[in-house]
This record gives sequence, structure tokens and C-alpha cells, in this order.
Amino acid sequence: NLILRLGKYGNIDDKGIALAYAPYLATHSDKRLFIADTGNSQIISVKLNYHTEVVLKVK
Repeated sequence: NLILRLGKYGNIDDKGIALAYAPYLATHSDKRLFIADTGNSQIISVKLNYHTEVVLKVK
């Protein structure tokens, strides 16, 4: 799956996910992405969801 966009450039006082310089990423098995934003001296945890999901019945 492709992550198209996550957050925007900004500082720690901005609303939403604001990233200054985030060179390190890590994932966890519970569908979380951890972002180390060294520019804002913070670690952000983001819950990943699908933009589109299709469920099909099995016959």
C-alpha cells in the first residue's frame, strides 16, 4: 500500500500533523506509523487506515 501524503510542513504549535524535519520512520503491527521529527523535537504516532476498503462475500 502506498502512503500518498501525511502531515505538512510546520512547527509544533500548528494544528494537525506538522513536520519540520522527519528523517526516521518506524511501523508497528497494530497499524501505527511512528515519525521522529527532529526539527520539532517530537515523536508522532499515527494510526493508519485505508482510504478505500472493499469487502466481498465468499460464495
